Amino acid sequence: MGSPLLQVDSVRKVFRTSRWPARAVHTVACDDVSLEVAEGESVGIVGESGSGKSTLAGIISGLTRPDSGSVRLSGRDVYPRGRFDRNAWRTVQLVFQDPYTSLNPVMTLEDTVAEPIRSWHGASDREARATARETLELVGLGGELVTRHPRDLSGGQRQRASIARALAASPTLLILDESVSALDVSIQAQILELLLRLRTERDLAFLLVSHDISVIRLFCDRVLVMCQGRIVETCAAEDLSVDTVREPYTRTLLSAVPVLGDHRKPHPVDVAATARSAM
Repeated sequence: MGSPLLQVDSVRKVFRTSRWPARAVHTVACDDVSLEVAEGESVGIVGESGSGKSTLAGIISGLTRPDSGSVRLSGRDVYPRGRFDRNAWRTVQLVFQDPYTSLNPVMTLEDTVAEPIRSWHGASDREARATARETLELVGLGGELVTRHPRDLSGGQRQRASIARALAASPTLLILDESVSALDVSIQAQILELLLRLRTERDLAFLLVSHDISVIRLFCDRVLVMCQGRIVETCAAEDLSVDTVREPYTRTLLSAVPVLGDHRKPHPVDVAATARSAM
């Protein structure tokens, strides 16, 4: 086997917050995190809020600079001399949780998708618009929808537009940061079906950040469990069950997932306390 598409080695990130006259507070968001993603593989990152999932996604995509460690895409360091190499955006694209705030409100869908095609591929305006329309058609936003603005779209349509814009750069790795968590269940299913189809057609690799274990099981090959900035467990998605995982923290996350038909009143779960005892 060749080198992995994405290789993260010993990444660490600490956020410092200060409000005088109080003492500065240091929060460790990522602590010695290492992972790999192969070409065409789908890897899920699951954990409670504040576990460091989104910070890790930001580091990989260049939005957050790590304090130490390295990130490589196709064997190339994306933080040479400590600064993000913007050419890495040709390989990795990030789809945010809230498409309404990540889309330019004054640009039509066609303009939104055509922009990265001109920027990254040097296409003429005519070529960029033609490719943009093809890409929007691919995600189910063809016809008159290409001339609409984000305010004129539903939540599911906006998320499809965000995916189209990410695909316009022709990436090999797509990072999805809670990209379906705010959508209705039926719309979630449509977006996930679209992503699964795109994965097959374009041989895309995915890094899916989510707190929804059911989505992780459906979409991913492998799962990384994060707790307090660390990866505490790695397993195949099909093995993500209370009976097969080894970490008490992972079992606590799984036991907190509601089960249809179980009408018993759930007991309160202190995930943080379980995490501390497991580390």
